[in-house]
Amino acid sequence: TAVRLRGATGHPARAAFTGRYVRRDDLPLLAGRFAFAKQGDPDKMLWFARNGFWHAGRAADLGRQTGFLIVADSAGAPEHIVGEWQVAGPRGSGFVPAPGLRCEPDEAGPDEGEEGGGGSGGLSGDEAEEE
Repeated sequence: TAVRLRGATGHPARAAFTGRYVRRDDLPLLAGRFAFAKQGDPDKMLWFARNGFWHAGRAADLGRQTGFLIVADSAGAPEHIVGEWQVAGPRGSGFVPAPGLRCEPDEAGPDEGEEGGGGSGGLSGDEAEEE
């Protein structure tokens, strides 16, 4: 099972978190839901936490109440999210609405031209890691 997180983030470094995410059946459920890993970049994951938010963030934070893209929505699966996503601004500046972001089912295959190509958004490693 796979989903695609797509749309404009309004922040170049956050564009790296859009793209195709594949369900990780091998991981324990988090707050009763499956976690998803970004195809081709397993350091980026999508998960639900007990705070009632879905999070897109780094694998090191899996299950925690933190992420770079978040949405307050208790949907049982990310493709059923109807809430408005928010994007983390530069360090310490909080979150801003990202009404163009959405998560939808995707059984099609690899990334196909997401904002920033679903990769690092054309940023160098230093810029992409500036969080």
